Amino acid sequence: MTEGVPAAPPERPTRAHWLLAIRWITWLILLLALPVFLWAGWDTGGWLLCAGLWTVQKLIQSGVNRYVLDLPPTPAVGVAGFAFLTRAWGTIIVLLLAEHFWGTAVAIPAAILFTVLYTIDVMARGMAWAESKREPREGQA
Repeated sequence: MTEGVPAAPPERPTRAHWLLAIRWITWLILLLALPVFLWAGWDTGGWLLCAGLWTVQKLIQSGVNRYVLDLPPTPAVGVAGFAFLTRAWGTIIVLLLAEHFWGTAVAIPAAILFTVLYTIDVMARGMAWAESKREPREGQA
């Protein structure tokens, strides 16, 4: 082995890796939603609120994912589950407060866009996890 060169070539991305990559489309959808908000005449405060919520969610999720890597499986699941529920409740509380302070013109579009982004993210993660657990078909490595 030459210094700085790995002994084996890196593993090729699996189907699970590609499915997991779908979650990054949410950022593109978020960006494309701004012109839709402008075209439809919706309050851009709703888009800004959703963009802020989505960014905070992804930052927390990234931090938790890094943190649980060093934990044994049971505590890792507990921490991840607690973070998942805390993020969900935090989002609900922020959207309720937004409705109270800025009205439905901001809160409802933000909630709808957030729901779309969240659904895509959860579906991509779920499909990637399920794919990673599948047994390889006969003749495939």
